[in-house]
Amino acid sequence: MKKTVNAPSAYTQMECALQIDEIVQDFFCINISMQKVEFEIGERASTLDGENYKFTDGNFELYIFGDLVGIVRNEEVFNSKQAFDLLVNVIRSEEFVKLLRCSVGAFFVVLRKGNDIQVFASPASSGLNFAERDGVWFFSNVESEFFKRFGSREDVSEEMLFNAVFSNALSVRMPFNSIFKNVKRCSCGSFVQIVGGEAKVRSFLLKSKAELKEGKIEQNFKKDLEDFSFLMESTLKLLVDYYRDQKILLSKSGGIDSSVLLVALKRIGSNATVYHVPYHGLNDLTVRLAKEITAGVGFDLKIRDESKVNFESLVARARSGLGVIHAPAFFRFNHFTYDEGSKHVDLMGQNADSLYAIDTFAPCSIYTGLNRWIPVLKGVKNRIYYSEAFLNPEKRRFWIRFWPFKVSKTKMLKSFEDYLKSTAVPAGEHVVPLGENKAKNLSESLAGKVSGFKESYLYEPVLNMGREAFDDFEDFLVKNHLIRVLRWYRTIQNAPANYHNSAQFEGNNKIIPYSEGPIADFFLNYLLRMKDVFYIKRLSYAYFKKHVGRSYHYFARKLYPNFFVRLVRLPFLILKRRLKPEVSVNIQQFDEAMLILKQMIKPEEMYLSRFFTDPDFKEYAEALYKKFSLEDLSGLKKADMTELCRLVNVELFLRDVLTS
Repeated sequence: MKKTVNAPSAYTQMECALQIDEIVQDFFCINISMQKVEFEIGERASTLDGENYKFTDGNFELYIFGDLVGIVRNEEVFNSKQAFDLLVNVIRSEEFVKLLRCSVGAFFVVLRKGNDIQVFASPASSGLNFAERDGVWFFSNVESEFFKRFGSREDVSEEMLFNAVFSNALSVRMPFNSIFKNVKRCSCGSFVQIVGGEAKVRSFLLKSKAELKEGKIEQNFKKDLEDFSFLMESTLKLLVDYYRDQKILLSKSGGIDSSVLLVALKRIGSNATVYHVPYHGLNDLTVRLAKEITAGVGFDLKIRDESKVNFESLVARARSGLGVIHAPAFFRFNHFTYDEGSKHVDLMGQNADSLYAIDTFAPCSIYTGLNRWIPVLKGVKNRIYYSEAFLNPEKRRFWIRFWPFKVSKTKMLKSFEDYLKSTAVPAGEHVVPLGENKAKNLSESLAGKVSGFKESYLYEPVLNMGREAFDDFEDFLVKNHLIRVLRWYRTIQNAPANYHNSAQFEGNNKIIPYSEGPIADFFLNYLLRMKDVFYIKRLSYAYFKKHVGRSYHYFARKLYPNFFVRLVRLPFLILKRRLKPEVSVNIQQFDEAMLILKQMIKPEEMYLSRFFTDPDFKEYAEALYKKFSLEDLSGLKKADMTELCRLVNVELFLRDVLTS
């Protein structure tokens, strides 16, 4: 049984926690009618661990709930209470939205201006699902519980259901639609405006042309580095101070993105616990690299132990929402905490690629020398389309038509709408603007349908938002900004939603600093120059070297054989494999993974295909069922296994939602 309470006034963190503990029930929801705003609060509403604020003044009502950690803007840093006071002071002006862009923390805002109601999801939040019933609007940040309340068999969206199985974890849901037709989505960085009983989703990440020109990042790498350093360290300092009563963890992969977080934590004086998850085994070089870098920065590294597979835990995880069962490597690493039962904040290095480089088309950061530069050079012909050299007609040079860029004259004459659409509709994760981007293993008919619903549910909404914000798309600053905002809604918004789903049973609070407001706002206006096309994420590498005293690749070179050593070894490896063929490691892992998946759900219990009336969608589902029933897995690839993981995730989640 759920309890309904009035919106809470401001509490201290301790008082707020006590208040919430007294009314804990099931999940969290905002009920909005023209007469009142009410909250239903429950134990699975992880965003309600922090302060909650209320302000009223005449026709204005402001409710802020969740973790309003702070704001970083114009080289000033404001803590939670100061941030609330700032927002109250500008409640009647456009500055209100500008401050929300630069906010830190996962929180939601309800702003009432007479009969005009706006509900905001902060840049770092998981977003909100919302629906209307009998004139009352319901919003919730808990996907599973909200779908149980409002989802029905009749309202299942075939297209969104197909997308949830077909797409990778970062594209598993559309930004403004859910797997149910009657439930809409307000992604992080968006707000819902309710006027006269009608709701419309808008983006508050989009800046005006005047703002873009005012905040233009000049051709000054030193200034860029200073700004990036300040924003990263200030954001982490706010997070560490706000969660001072919880254990701070950093997930250290070995790559440059988590290495930057490691250095920033050191610089702000944090004693965070740094850990590494050895997904590829304890003998993998990434384990040694993570140890070397962590020690070089001045931290100890804890290696997470592989655990026994817990089927009940995996099933519970799958039922928590979309995007939580996406690869076999995660089966043995379901939960993580060093002090059992203690609350902890887990900092993740995700989303940097998409925010900074949009699409890197480059090898992992751990590769050095020719092992790195050869594939980097190959990727130049793809990265050039995201750079100022292509987007800015004033900077465009004739030489980008030649090697290694090879930009055709036809593509240079394409409209911006064609360009934007080409980055939105492809089925795959990595997208070359104005390229063919053919989907692997999809029939022409099915690929066309994927492009069709991505055009309707992603490209057109973002394009329309752009048209409302800008008179035209002629200015290259506008083009660059809109491309980045589209990328946000295509992939970035899914990561915090996936983490929030898994947090419903794991109990941890995964935070992605790169998509916190201050850093996201910086990169959503960032221009990729020619040096960025060749030196990928050079701000990150420069930051690391400046504060560690050695380059990131100094540590990588100590462990990874260079190009010439690998070239000399190659004939011996080929000879060894011919003389003594080994069972593929992938096949061994696939056998185990398939057994685990079949323990989670039996093939005869699957019923996803029943929801498909479209013959192409139905055929696709039936083909997946055949793969799931295979005895001989030698023909399967890694992509097949991740697809089957998503299938099981969706099957268990949908069954739980519709039978509850």
